[in-house]
Formats: sequence, C-alpha cells, structure tokens
Amino acid sequence: MQILGRLRSDRVMRRPTPPRVYDPKGGRPPEHGGEFVFGDPATWGTEQAVTTTDTCLYGKATAQAWDRLHPRLTRRAAWLGHVGLLPIIEGTVIRLVVEKLPPPASGEGSETCARKPALRPVHRNLPVPAPVGHRVRRTAARPPVLATGEAFSRPAHHKVGTKPRRTG
Repeated sequence: MQILGRLRSDRVMRRPTPPRVYDPKGGRPPEHGGEFVFGDPATWGTEQAVTTTDTCLYGKATAQAWDRLHPRLTRRAAWLGHVGLLPIIEGTVIRLVVEKLPPPASGEGSETCARKPALRPVHRNLPVPAPVGHRVRRTAARPPVLATGEAFSRPAHHKVGTKPRRTG
C-alpha cells in the first residue's frame, strides 16, 4: 500500500530497531531505534537517496529520502481499543527543498515556462470513486426519450420538489 501525506514539522519518527547485541547485564532489547526529529537536522543522519533537478518555476529542487522510519505509537485515539502489541508501521520520509517559490498567478514572470508544452495530468479524466456509504447523484446529460420518440415526463406525484402527503 502506498500513501502520500504531509507531516508537521514538530513530528518525531523512530529509526528501525538496531540489531540485538548480547548484554551481560541482561534486560529487554529496544523496540525502537534512534529518533529522527523533523525540526533538528542533526538527528537526520545520512539520507538513503538524494536527487537534484533544475526546474523553470522553482529553480533548483532537491529531494532527500530516509527509509524505514516509523512513528512511535501510543494507546491513544485510533489505537485505544487495539489488543496486543502495537504495530510498527515503517515508511519513507521524503523532504523536498526548492530554491524559490513560483511567481504569482497574475502572469508576471510566467514567460520563462511558456515555451514548454503544458502536460495535462492523466488523473483528471478518471472518475472519482464515491466514499463508502454515500449516495451518488447522477444528473442526466439530456432529457430521457421514450422508445416512441416522445419526451419522457414524470408523473405528477413524482415531480421534483414535491413530497407525498398523508391524508388520513
């Protein structure tokens, strides 16, 4: 499963559990590795992947990735009723840094990218799935026509905006 989201800058993630080493004092092995504090670059360490590219709107864009990080879950909110050990849900944290923000939408400075053909995202033509439990309302593109060729008209008691009334 792949999920993409934004995380707050004050979050703290954990690294994978370090390999178990014999300790003559005994004790329980750690469940989590060291901390990865979003607001403290000293805790980040070296990234697993780095890529840099030049863009016309953002200047130089750099993406850094750290793999196998996970939040330390506690028995609050969604995990309150969970039975057993809490799972370790690992993922990849990607940090994107750009040199500059794009110009305002007023059109100033947009001529630098005007020569390149604009690509239309494919996902805009795909149907949006309705959430489970919601009614989907579809509107007809043209009025329905009967097999005889005449236009369909609703019966009087099925008119839009009228409710059946009890009379008795």
